[in-house]
Amino acid sequence: MSQEIKMPSAGQTTDAARIACVNIKVGDTVKRGDVLMEAETDKAVLPIESFAAGEVLAVLVAEGDDVDAGTVLAVIGKHGEGCAAVAPAALEAEEPVQTAQLKRTAQAENVEEEYLPIIKEDKKDAPIKVPAAAAKPSKVSPAMPNAKWEARDQNIDLADIVPANGAFITRRDVAAAAQKAASGVPVSASEEDGGYTVMPLTRTREIIGRRMHESMQNIPAWQCTTCIDMTGCIALREKFISKRGIKLSYNDLIAKAVAVAARNFPLVNARFEDGEVRIYGHTNIGLAVALDGALVVPVIKKADTMGLEQISMAFKEKISAARGNKLMPSDMGCGSITISNLGMYSVHHFTAIVNPPESCILAVGGLQVEPVWNGSAFLPVNRMYITGSFDHRIIDGAYGAQFLQEVKQLLEDPGLMLL
Repeated sequence: MSQEIKMPSAGQTTDAARIACVNIKVGDTVKRGDVLMEAETDKAVLPIESFAAGEVLAVLVAEGDDVDAGTVLAVIGKHGEGCAAVAPAALEAEEPVQTAQLKRTAQAENVEEEYLPIIKEDKKDAPIKVPAAAAKPSKVSPAMPNAKWEARDQNIDLADIVPANGAFITRRDVAAAAQKAASGVPVSASEEDGGYTVMPLTRTREIIGRRMHESMQNIPAWQCTTCIDMTGCIALREKFISKRGIKLSYNDLIAKAVAVAARNFPLVNARFEDGEVRIYGHTNIGLAVALDGALVVPVIKKADTMGLEQISMAFKEKISAARGNKLMPSDMGCGSITISNLGMYSVHHFTAIVNPPESCILAVGGLQVEPVWNGSAFLPVNRMYITGSFDHRIIDGAYGAQFLQEVKQLLEDPGLMLL
């Protein structure tokens, strides 16, 4: 019996994804656990694994296709077995696999203006002639649907592309054109503006921009800042290194302080979802991690049940997974508060945008030595500024200020958060 491979849920924030890579074709033999495809969500690249073993009877999507959770991506079964997910004609041996796949792509998208390059069966073995000259064609060559979407995303004019196969433009042709454009060749050669290059707007950047725009438009956020004497935290870090051989980060200490403070300020564990405020029983803390051209927020779940060493290990694992592009949707989109730290870039103070549907985000600056009056003299003190941005629908001014005051007290006397 044939098995349908469907698109899994992409996470709590969205069920939409784009097919980034297709590793199979009709006729391939696969086993359980094989990565059939990769889908790009708003947060990460999600591998689509096969839960069935057998022959690939149908591939219903192509690279660049936008899909939702539940969409049938492929069908796995026994050789010669029928497949109800596609038209029977698509599985007939007389029709070339390439033609069948192209037809399925067009049918799945149901876009009338899309057309397919003509591939005649009686010439399937004939070599395709590639034009000798790479001059700009007088008219736009036929293009695959995923090539059109890629060209739109990368701001590439299809009229500027000569197909490598001499017949129709593929996604690889568009990628090559985008790479050439990004190599420094100016799109505008105007002497007045000095020329410019166009940075491709990826799906990830599109979604980051949309979500932050929605946050600024829909969340009545407010901010306040506290200044923290980090002398105690510095001493605690040194003790962990000398006694336990563990290098704690300031993010680990701040996360622990947040988790402890949330016991007295449960609205830190709240999310504004479906028009209502939902207060969760545990503290799920996100950490903003910068990647090449993207930003992801892996979440440490139930941080209120962890010790400092556990939090440190969990953050290290999440950061490693993020940089290795191995984060799963379940690792993100489930937090209530996020820590965003730019202190390593010599940033002392900044404000961050609330990551919906979370209740707040903490913007952490770097350590700086400042003179502090102790009553008789000025002493050099390592201080850190933390700015909280709060969703006013959930957290009012006094509540948010008291929460930051609690975090400040815990960080200035870190022994209190270890009790």
